[in-house]
Amino acid sequence: LREYKHLTAMANNVEQSVVLKHVKNNKEVTHASMTELPAAAPIIVGAMGLGAIKSVLPSVDQHKAMLLFPLEGDTLLRQHPREKILWLEAALVAARKLKHREAEGNHLGNLGLAYAALGDARKAIEFYELCLVIHREIGDRRGEGAALGNLGNAYSALGQRKRAIEYYHQALAIRQEIGDRRGEGNDLWNMADEFDKLGDRAQAIVHAEASLRIKEQIEDPHAEKVRKKLEEWRGENR
Repeated sequence: LREYKHLTAMANNVEQSVVLKHVKNNKEVTHASMTELPAAAPIIVGAMGLGAIKSVLPSVDQHKAMLLFPLEGDTLLRQHPREKILWLEAALVAARKLKHREAEGNHLGNLGLAYAALGDARKAIEFYELCLVIHREIGDRRGEGAALGNLGNAYSALGQRKRAIEYYHQALAIRQEIGDRRGEGNDLWNMADEFDKLGDRAQAIVHAEASLRIKEQIEDPHAEKVRKKLEEWRGENR
């Protein structure tokens, strides 16, 4: 009962959005998660388990609880992607029943990330596209930029370099518009990587240099990776 009351109290105080980052397949990914809640929230929900929530909570509170778990907190990050998908699918149903469009978009994006982690880029693209539609509909420019960047990553995984660059370019424009320096640096680096794979070393160096300037300014821990790759590319071009 105490867990139930604590859980529903937190569900009633969903207020903030946060941006989450992780690195996969040498691509730097950003994605907007739904809320920032007390650190105990994912632990409590995770400890109760999906089945327990469905059996203990009334229907409407089940839906609120489902909005809590997929926050990419420590509990979810430790899960296998297939287990994450189960939680995220339940969360998506909840968001739709509660008509919470922001949460719906975020859960769709996180489902895309989960399928990408399984190596299913085409399925990931389906979710990223749905996520993108919602972020545009509600005017969430940060979420739109994240979805575009993730679409770039998915097309890169499919070997569609030029299409990946197109999405990174669209994402870059939004990052610059909203002042997202970290996202801007990531998109520039991802474009550099794609240009290199296309055999365009000159453009790869130009974009990597721009990325490095930003990463050094914001003290991004991945700046060293870009610096080393630039040195390698410059050395090969001599």
